[in-house]
Amino acid sequence: MLALLNAALVTDLAVIALSLTVFKSKTLTQWYREFGIGAVIADVLILVLVVWLAQLYQGNLFVTACIAVGIQMTHDLLFGAFLQQYTGTSPIFNLFKGYTKENGAYILVADAAMVLSTVILEQFFAMSRYNDIFTVGLVYLVPYFVFSVA
Repeated sequence: MLALLNAALVTDLAVIALSLTVFKSKTLTQWYREFGIGAVIADVLILVLVVWLAQLYQGNLFVTACIAVGIQMTHDLLFGAFLQQYTGTSPIFNLFKGYTKENGAYILVADAAMVLSTVILEQFFAMSRYNDIFTVGLVYLVPYFVFSVA
């Protein structure tokens, strides 16, 4: 499980780094600025959950990746349908509504890339005997990345 957690942490840290340098999404920046480490926890845990559920099917790497992307897309589409109907005052749901308006279907591609990254990186971490050290190091880096988002 630590290999999967590390893969998801690296993936999310990469997304934060890309949002600081390449992708200038207003709502993605707002996501990390307003919700901070809570945003990272949500991002990382959805990646862990999706890949973990996909692994229950005991397939090879390609099958696991396909199932994980399918689960993620189903999640995104159902969440998007919910957001279209949502009219409340929740700051997090309203931010996601803005993120959907800003990025549209691109979100499906970006989330699929994050899931695939997590599946592949888990294979790398699964070969390591030092996942506990990696976990501590990656979690240590999270606040430095999150609080660098301007």
